[in-house]
Amino acid sequence: YRRLESIHNMRITDIDRMECQKAINLAQVKESQMNITRIVIKNILVYANDNGYATINTEFITKLQSNGESVKVERDVFTKAQIEECWQKYKEDHRYGYVLMLLYTGLRAMEFVSMKKEHIHDDCIEVTESKTEAGIRIVPICPQIAQIYDFMMQTGKYPLRGKTSEYRQ
Repeated sequence: YRRLESIHNMRITDIDRMECQKAINLAQVKESQMNITRIVIKNILVYANDNGYATINTEFITKLQSNGESVKVERDVFTKAQIEECWQKYKEDHRYGYVLMLLYTGLRAMEFVSMKKEHIHDDCIEVTESKTEAGIRIVPICPQIAQIYDFMMQTGKYPLRGKTSEYRQ
């Protein structure tokens, strides 16, 4: 929805090449995400054609271009105070340890929840599943978070994919 907000409330019969190009220009997506945006637009128009809502030629979709601007994703960085707050809350609720582990290791959330016991060693974690080939790697466990990994290994508790309140062994 956010990528195609400019055509979201339009009637399907009013969507033409110019409107699609305008939507792509306003989407401000990285070039790597442009194909996904084109596919979404094409699927919307094909659906409209297949169901008799409109007769729109979809061949122009592959010719839609981004405005060429690189989009920088703004990220919120944890402050020292927020990290310290996580450490304090970890004493009462071990789930804060998961946030600390992600902060200190740089693991992606899906890499973290995909971990199995055999991937965790005394001084490192083997990342065996990642969204990119370069993501398959060995990540050192720094001394600050070793206690959290020790807790995970002793209790066998670490997050279950897709659920935040359950655990898997």
